[in-house]
Amino acid sequence: MVECTNLTYCLSDKDSTLMMDVKNFVHPSIEASMRHPLNFSVGSSTLFCIIGDNGTGKSTLLKILAGLMAPENGEMIQHEKMVYLGEKFGLKEKSTIQSFLSIYDKKPFNSIFSFIPKLKLSHLKHKIEILSSGQKMLLNFYRINQSNKKLWLLDEPFRFLDTNNKQKVKKWIIDHIQKEGSVILTDHSLHLFQEEIKAQKIKIQTILL
Repeated sequence: MVECTNLTYCLSDKDSTLMMDVKNFVHPSIEASMRHPLNFSVGSSTLFCIIGDNGTGKSTLLKILAGLMAPENGEMIQHEKMVYLGEKFGLKEKSTIQSFLSIYDKKPFNSIFSFIPKLKLSHLKHKIEILSSGQKMLLNFYRINQSNKKLWLLDEPFRFLDTNNKQKVKKWIIDHIQKEGSVILTDHSLHLFQEEIKAQKIKIQTILL
């Protein structure tokens, strides 16, 4: 059964700008006997978490919200431009890191070397395919940070990352939310955000699949 929960609110609705509206949405991956229409809105300064085990349809739901798939029923109204990070990296593996930066490096003060600490200047001429899975994930976060999009859609953004980089990515997510952006992400639990939930630092909503 799909369950929607508002865990904690630190901002009142009147302070929130609407990012996305989902009305009478039916998830195509849920068994027919378990289906219930979903109705929810995502406002600014919000972390919206889609939580579930493997195979429950988290990625499918995120793809629909990103406009890459159609829902079985209902509608999704997007009020802000979004950027999507899916199951696959979506990187041109044969391109050089330098050519990637020439497309996305619009804020020179956000150095790529602060995003990928072990990356060196000499590596920029190398192809993206030489990077580890964790480094490719961080490279995608560099792209997302450079996008200036208010709404981020992230499919299991902590996969492939070590403990230090998980904390770094969490900080980027929280910083974006505190700047009136919003993040919709999928994961298996809210474990990484327990501190923020406890301290009520950010507004969090969840869907449990």
